[in-house]
Amino acid sequence: MEQVGIASYCPVCGASLEVAPDTVVYICSYCGWAGPVEGEAVELMGLMPASADEVGRDVAAFLQAKAGRDARIRDIKVLMLPFWVVRQRVRTRYNGYRREIRGTERNRYTIYVPVKGEFDEEMTTVVYARTFEAVFGLSDVKDRILSRLGEFRRLDPVRAAKSAKLIGPEVSEREAVDRAKTIASEAHRRRVEGMTSKLFDCYTEAEPISSTLIMYPVANVSYEWERRTYRVSADASMNSTDRVLKAELPITASRRLLTSLATAGVVLLIALASILSQAVLESGFFNDDGMATLIAIGLPPVAAAAAGWLGSRRATAEQRVWRRGRKSLLPEVPTEVGDIIAKLRGEFP
Repeated sequence: MEQVGIASYCPVCGASLEVAPDTVVYICSYCGWAGPVEGEAVELMGLMPASADEVGRDVAAFLQAKAGRDARIRDIKVLMLPFWVVRQRVRTRYNGYRREIRGTERNRYTIYVPVKGEFDEEMTTVVYARTFEAVFGLSDVKDRILSRLGEFRRLDPVRAAKSAKLIGPEVSEREAVDRAKTIASEAHRRRVEGMTSKLFDCYTEAEPISSTLIMYPVANVSYEWERRTYRVSADASMNSTDRVLKAELPITASRRLLTSLATAGVVLLIALASILSQAVLESGFFNDDGMATLIAIGLPPVAAAAAGWLGSRRATAEQRVWRRGRKSLLPEVPTEVGDIIAKLRGEFP
């Protein structure tokens, strides 16, 4: 998150401001002014940041519980990240059909049910106001912002700058509104695609209601465990009761052993279920039309192979990703690849 910027000056107090070349809103940590260098001031909303020491204590307690006493925090950076919160009225008209199979097992037929209607609702979207910076746990930060919309107050940048580094927005209000419309349109389209087998038309109109620039305190924490470095994204706002939003956690030897034993147990249960199902088929209890035999013979090996693959993947992974509400996820891609992809995408939703 280090910025290499250009020199500019606050139009109110004249203080020197070092900002990135693409910054669209300047924030002066000396007098509290925020806005473009030539133009009207912008009102900043947000939550005040806690101190790095307070965040560090909470994260350290989390790591002690999740990673053990060998975890040592190396660095904590408390940042005030910029976001646009866009409220808009979104209308989507759609037209398609849904394919349904009806009838009995021996006499099935397909019908096509028309699916046509309209969504008309208010949507609130959080748009990250930076362009090419990857932030670990960014989607979790956006979820936290949406859950705390009623808590935001007018922000004092001077006070905030004493505990956190202020990051200026690079995305203008107009760009944020356009992106929010795109996000809403894609969300409605996914909903419609889930309702239809074939979609003919899907047209979305979005009418902006309001847009607010907020600064949200986030702590980027790095820690060390057995000479390897891991990351944590934490809510750095004052009086936050659940700091950690997302964390990379090491997979310990005991966890690997438990995963291996659990995998072996699942494979054994599948084998026992296979033996029992074949015994039931041989007893003549079911009228065998071939399908039941195929399932009894073919499904257990496939299920056992899937369980073994998943278990070995979990047992041999170097780390797991903890997220609030989903606490045992493996990274979909290596960390370095994820960072590159995030930078190319601009970490937009």
